Amino acid sequence: MKTRTEAATDVAPWIGLSFVLLSFVFRLINAVVTTSELPVFQTEFGISSADAELTLTLFLAIAGALIVPIGMLADRYGRVTVFTYGTVTMIVANVITALSPNFTILLASRVLEAIAFPAMGVASLALVVGAFSDQRRKALAISFYGASYGLGLTLAVVLGGFFTTDVSWRWSFAMNVPVLIVALIGVRRSFTSKADRHPGRPIDWAGGIFLLGILTTLLIALDQGPTSGWDGLAGVLILACLIFAVTLVAQQRWAAGRGKPAIFDAQVMDTPGFRPAITVGFLMMFGGFAVVTVVPILWVLTQDSSPIQVGLGLSTLGIGWMAGALLSVRMGRRYGARKSVISGLILAAAGLAATALIGVPSESLVTTAPCLALLGIGMGIAYARINEAGLQRMPETHTSQGSGLLIGFRLIGGGLGSALLAQFLLLTATNAAEKAITSDAALSSAQQQELTQTIGAIGRGRYGSLFTDELKPTLESATVDI
Repeated sequence: MKTRTEAATDVAPWIGLSFVLLSFVFRLINAVVTTSELPVFQTEFGISSADAELTLTLFLAIAGALIVPIGMLADRYGRVTVFTYGTVTMIVANVITALSPNFTILLASRVLEAIAFPAMGVASLALVVGAFSDQRRKALAISFYGASYGLGLTLAVVLGGFFTTDVSWRWSFAMNVPVLIVALIGVRRSFTSKADRHPGRPIDWAGGIFLLGILTTLLIALDQGPTSGWDGLAGVLILACLIFAVTLVAQQRWAAGRGKPAIFDAQVMDTPGFRPAITVGFLMMFGGFAVVTVVPILWVLTQDSSPIQVGLGLSTLGIGWMAGALLSVRMGRRYGARKSVISGLILAAAGLAATALIGVPSESLVTTAPCLALLGIGMGIAYARINEAGLQRMPETHTSQGSGLLIGFRLIGGGLGSALLAQFLLLTATNAAEKAITSDAALSSAQQQELTQTIGAIGRGRYGSLFTDELKPTLESATVDI
């Protein structure tokens, strides 16, 4: 029979985990909800669509670029310390965003949020992995982490529509403040801030700078290329990305040959299961969300769906994700991580196929939602078990760096997949609409230009612009068969 002290010791990590996941959910909401609020930024601040998109483009680029370097800092100075600085920065940034009097202040606050986002994310995953020494409990905790991703995705798409139409976009940021304060207090009370520090852990500052350059130039180029063209700024950024990549490879080989610290440290990359985990994570995010970009377009244009209806329809993906992550616990125990990941990917592929072959042609929210749920179940299973397979045997001194690489590869995969989809959608939609646009006397040159820009924005998932009353008639009158 366990003593009170032993019982408290068993419960304490789970209490800490609950606060970590609470912060993770609202951190994800903060990132996703902005997608549906871009048209509101345009109206309220009197800015162009390109300026409004900067609030999302800069956020993704900066957050993606800082993930791995911040992971290395967390290994050295402690996950709780990095989580604390990240959460405090996010709280301050959310307050500034909610009170922004002009676009300049809004953009500055989004940059602060982009810095806080990876600090909270890398530290959260590392805290979840490090909270339990027992492998079964660790697997269960990682599954809860995966389920919280689905919960955050569900709440983000629903709340995005709600705040856009019925309240104010400012409350979507203000609501995070009290929740993050509670989560921060809970995490600091549950975890010892000095227990996960490794002062002797060296940091590859040069590799971090080169990697920052790669991700920043790549993500901005992928975001701008499909609509602005690849022969302008996007092309220059791709060239800069390649230069950074070649330099990083040379620097990493030099560091490895001399026993110096490296971003792609051998202790991380050679951990059993880690290389397959980052590869599968990259491929999963590369293709997993592609069809989801197109679905809201069909619902808005063919069903005249409201933002809340779109959010509720997409929420089935998040609900399925939660169910899949929780189901992965039993599957992992019975079949192992490898077979569970394969099963999850098969289910996700079936969900994608069903969405493309059944849901999309039906042009019905009701028909498409179950297909997205199946996709979510598959991705939830794979997501949870990939984290487990990649980090379960990771050395304690490198857990945060490994977490950063896992998240970073998934982010790059999602960015590349979205860019390719955007390019394909832009080309096919533009070709299909070319005759209708040029022959439609009701469309002015300004409307034609607006239509082309909107198609490009749609291709990058920025479907919030479709909810504007002025734009939908333009799209419908051009009879664009997206």
